[in-house]
Amino acid sequence: MELKLLPDKNNIGVEQVRDFIRLMNLGSFTSFRKVGIIKPGDSLSLEAANALLKTLEEPKAGVTIIMLSSSPENLPLTISSRGQILNFYPASGSQIYDYLIQEHRASRDSALHISRVVCGRPALAAKMFQEKGFLNQRLKIGASLTSMLSLPLGQRFAIIENLLDDLKDSFSDAREAAAEILTVWQATARDFMLGALNLEDMMADASVAAELQKMKLPAASLLMLQQNISDSRRYLEANVNPKAALENICYL
Repeated sequence: MELKLLPDKNNIGVEQVRDFIRLMNLGSFTSFRKVGIIKPGDSLSLEAANALLKTLEEPKAGVTIIMLSSSPENLPLTISSRGQILNFYPASGSQIYDYLIQEHRASRDSALHISRVVCGRPALAAKMFQEKGFLNQRLKIGASLTSMLSLPLGQRFAIIENLLDDLKDSFSDAREAAAEILTVWQATARDFMLGALNLEDMMADASVAAELQKMKLPAASLLMLQQNISDSRRYLEANVNPKAALENICYL
């Protein structure tokens, strides 16, 4: 069973948690074990977190609860102290390459390209291989950042508006689309830094190197770009308008 943040909410609420606990305590007809996943765990409201404490302290036999979080430091101490912390690290490019070749029968060229683009995420690699449109969409998002940085401020705003409009049918809402844009842009900004350091062999998209040479962005601007993307992520999590959160990146 999955407990997740609803699209129109800022937090996972206490009523959601109570329903989750009730369903987790019901017997299972197919297995002796039930697994509940909470994501993201740091989106639990304080009331919701408190409602979960007794279940975490004394889970029913055969019940496992997994809480996912990219910011575990934001979890209430009462929650994190009642569980075991497991850190998941990105898979290596060679592992993803072998996975695509062996499990999905990908061509070597396709496996090499995708294994570099996904930045250590095998599930994303499988999705990209199986859904060519998804890969093309991510490449388009990455290219939008490259082209945007060489344009005046007003045209940068227009690119963001058009990009959100293009993605509206692929995501449940503008906030989810903006989160995807930021994820791709962060990887592209990483490529900018690697290119500036002459580490093209470590870049996810080597074509970025040529564009970077044309733009001739100073190191200070590249660092500011990384900071702006991180700030925009925080703004989005704080319920700032998605378009406004993305526009923060335009100021370099």
